[in-house]
Amino acid sequence: FTFRNKNSYLDVNPIVGYEKGNWDDIKYSNLILGIAFNGDLGKLLGFSFRLKQVRQEPGVANDFFIFRFSDTPGANPTLRNASRIEYNFLDVMLGYSWDWGSISLGKGNTTYGHERNGNIIISDRPSSYPNLRLDIKPLDWLSFNYLHGWLNSNIVDTSAAYSTFRYRGNENTDRQVYIQKYLAIHSITVEPYKNLTFSFGESVIYKGEPKYQFLIPIVPFSILGGYIGNEEKSNKFNTQFFMSLSSKNHIPNTHLYLNYLIDEFSATSVYDSLIDYSKYALSMGASIVDIPINNLTLDLEYTKVFPSTYQHFNPALTYASFGFLNSYAYTLGHWAGDNTEIIYGSLNYRIIRGLDFTIWGQKINKGTEAVGIRGYESPEPTFLFTDNVNQRKNYTYLGFDINYEFFPFLFAKLHLLSIEESTKQKDESYKNVKYKNLSFTLGYGI
Repeated sequence: FTFRNKNSYLDVNPIVGYEKGNWDDIKYSNLILGIAFNGDLGKLLGFSFRLKQVRQEPGVANDFFIFRFSDTPGANPTLRNASRIEYNFLDVMLGYSWDWGSISLGKGNTTYGHERNGNIIISDRPSSYPNLRLDIKPLDWLSFNYLHGWLNSNIVDTSAAYSTFRYRGNENTDRQVYIQKYLAIHSITVEPYKNLTFSFGESVIYKGEPKYQFLIPIVPFSILGGYIGNEEKSNKFNTQFFMSLSSKNHIPNTHLYLNYLIDEFSATSVYDSLIDYSKYALSMGASIVDIPINNLTLDLEYTKVFPSTYQHFNPALTYASFGFLNSYAYTLGHWAGDNTEIIYGSLNYRIIRGLDFTIWGQKINKGTEAVGIRGYESPEPTFLFTDNVNQRKNYTYLGFDINYEFFPFLFAKLHLLSIEESTKQKDESYKNVKYKNLSFTLGYGI
């Protein structure tokens, strides 16, 4: 449904889809229902709303590879048992724009970086969260962005919790209050030459009540955080520094990019080796189009996330937000987590308008995640280290997807995926396990 007059615009679409799939010998189905609308009120005020409900039966075919170790957007379950699982996605935005900027308030995700296989800086991996955002571009070659988000720590504040008199079988009806957790991020992007951009910025994770220091878009978080209060600052906030470089068509038909993140960044750590932890992540890649065939795109990407990146000794300050599984929070950065190395490649070809296929693969080398105090040991954990509990693992993915869009919003998709998981044994050999996933999806607006 579409409505338009000289002052306003409204577009409404249903969301409906059905997926039938198979994880090895486990058959499953997903039913997707929802609604989306967006529009304008006058020339300056815009809005959007998107609600999608998913029901999967029977339960979850594979928790790890679907919800834990993949780039699937995060979700919080509203119902979970052996027969089915239900979860929803809600994104809403109200924004005001003018010639050289915009400000918006809503619930959603933001991404930062140019990667094809997961963003190391800010990704859409976690469940969407309420946020306030400012974007301005005062000059053709200069732009500034700021966002303040309200995250979910999933950590109970025991000082505010108490028992109730209500009882429902095994359901816990005690009053539980979670520690408040926030994200603030700001960045500057400059374009000295056409299609050559350099961005740098800073983000901070902090807890407690909203702090005015981090509500000021233009101040350095790592410096102003020192005015938070009497509590030792490493227990109050956690800052990151990042930068990104992008070059488009300086080599014909080629996009080159580089992204870099330093976790727990502070000016002090530069001069103090005792707190200069190697908590870094980097990614680099290239995308080449129309060579040697029109409508053919080749993507190559390398990602490396050092041990303990995104982690923190204070669990309320991890670079993450509440996740699908109680024991796992979705990282705000790359979905694969820390102590990881990934080589990714894909080949996409658009056969005709609306019809394309993609062949892709990736090799993931994964060590033990340096949770809690592990990242602060001396000497530091080596890259791809393992312990006696979590062994070194390698994953080899090979996928094939074919999509056909019959007309706008209505499409069908065939998905094939093979995963080989190799676990290192004590005798240095590897034990291999293979998984296969086949699914077909028909949907409108999903």
